[in-house]
Amino acid sequence: MKRICSLVVVCILALSMLCGCGSKFKKTDVETVKSTLETLGYYDESLANIREVAGSEKLGAVLTNHWTFTFCDFKSDSVACTTEYELAVAMCDEVKRTEDGDYCVVEYEDDLIYKLIIRVDNTLMITAGPKADRDDIKDLARTMGYIE
Repeated sequence: MKRICSLVVVCILALSMLCGCGSKFKKTDVETVKSTLETLGYYDESLANIREVAGSEKLGAVLTNHWTFTFCDFKSDSVACTTEYELAVAMCDEVKRTEDGDYCVVEYEDDLIYKLIIRVDNTLMITAGPKADRDDIKDLARTMGYIE
């Protein structure tokens, strides 16, 4: 009986690991991002703009800590997301890139600034600030659930 229970437990663990192999990064939406920024004390309505264009939503802001922040939710328009992502990356010289399908992380830094560009499915988050704030910028992306 113990062997059967052990076998069942092992099978359940194996199945749960196999089922959990998909992307652990799930896209979010503009309202959730705005709410998170407000909770962290980074969001100032007077320094932000939310707009909807052709079914896509975009939040652009200068955060209270003086970082620039853009979040775009392209819904089902993967062409627009890919175009915006490639344009953002093209504006950076040398980048450190990690890609896994529609999950992409691009890091750029020079003597003064650090920029983090993250694509999850058809959403795009771009944050830039002083190079000294690199770890804090990554922490914000972690809070949003976009990197580990």
